[in-house]
Order: sequence, then C-alpha cells, then structure tokens
Amino acid sequence: MLGEDWYPLTARSSLNDVLDDLCQREDRANGLQDFELHLLYTAPTLLQLSEVLPKLAELGCTRWQILRWEPLRDRAARLSGQAPTAALPPDDWLTQHLLPVLESNLERNPVAPPAKPGAELQCDEIAIKPLRAERRQLEAERTAILEQMVAMQLPSMEQLISYLPAIYRNPFVSIAPHDLALLAGRLQLPSITSPWPEPSADTLLTLQTRLRRLPASESERLREFCRQLPHRLDLRPEMRAWLGEA
Repeated sequence: MLGEDWYPLTARSSLNDVLDDLCQREDRANGLQDFELHLLYTAPTLLQLSEVLPKLAELGCTRWQILRWEPLRDRAARLSGQAPTAALPPDDWLTQHLLPVLESNLERNPVAPPAKPGAELQCDEIAIKPLRAERRQLEAERTAILEQMVAMQLPSMEQLISYLPAIYRNPFVSIAPHDLALLAGRLQLPSITSPWPEPSADTLLTLQTRLRRLPASESERLREFCRQLPHRLDLRPEMRAWLGEA
C-alpha cells in the first residue's frame, strides 16, 4: 500500500489509521464493503486489536477474520514446501503461499469433495480430516479472540468504582457488587461496602474533572457502559452533557 511489503506502524499510528488510509487510497464510496480483510496477530500485538471491530463496522466491512500468525505461517510452509526466509516474509511469499490458506479459512462452509469411486473417496476423506480439525481449531481460536476483544472494550473495574459515583448519585445502592462484576466481564467481585458514602463536593468535582480528561477511547468505553446499564440510576445533572443526554 505504501510501495513496501509491510505497512509500517509508528508509535502514533494504529490499525484504525491503517484502515482509514486503505479506504482513502482505494477511494470507494462504500468504504470497505467489497474487501476481505485478514488480521493476523502475535501475542504482543493482541492489544492493538481492541478498537478494530467498531472501525470495521463503520467502514461496512463484513468479510474479515482474526487469526494467529504463527500457525498460518507454518501451515502455508507445509503446504507449499517453502518456509519464509525472514521474520517478515516478502510480498511474493504472502501472495503465493499465505493468501490461499487465508482464503480457505474465510469460507465457513467447506465444499464437499466430488463423488469418486470406493477407495479414492475414502482416501480423500482421510486427507480432509486433518484440515477439518485444523479449521475447528482456528474457529475456536477466533471465537476466543473475539471474547477477549469484547472484554478489552469494557472499562476497568477501578474506573467503574471511581467514576460511577461521579456520574450517578448512590450508584452502588442499585448495582450490587456481583452485578457490577458480571456487567464488567470480571470474575472477581469488587470490594464495595454498603451503604457506599456519597463523595464530598470537592471530591466529586475532582472526579468529574478527571473523567472529562480521560483519553477519548477510555471515555467512550465508559460512556457506552453507562448507556447500557439496565438499572434506574439518578444521573447527576452536570453529567448529562457528558453522557450525551439533553
């Protein structure tokens, strides 16, 4: 996309910047609706995927998958007999050997093999079994990654305990600790005493100031969490604008 085999990510860029750049360079009115995107990750890069799903939806991309890099690299090497010679393989190796593997994984319903007589059909079935097992493993891995990404898009328990009292009056009278843990996607119950004391005026002002200065991504996660709360809470008047209520 930039005349290089790999798109360089700088300290100030993100995957969302890459998707925006791709959309602009292709200059399509319908965003990325016609694209098939394959997002490959290694363990150190998993956190960079946390905000990709909303961006894909915004750009209209529905044909995408998230997979771990190492198993796909190794499988492409096995099938082609040509292992990559560098940590970041060149463009021709990706095109000739990795893309066919990615395309086979994108199709959710495998095509049945053509009917063959007796022994040949049995041999085909034996050959297909390992591929089916590998597909199931990749599907399970994709599901696990999506679950991790959903959890990563929720506010931390520390933020909820600190900022919910700044947004609502007596929120923990209505939200029990076990309910808060479930809503936040956490297994450990928070330590919240009952009744939870209302913050003083000075503390409340400080918390609300900190809240308004949160990074945009953290602020939006917290705002979306509040919008989805099923409880009838008493919203503080000064926080209506922050929450987007008239």
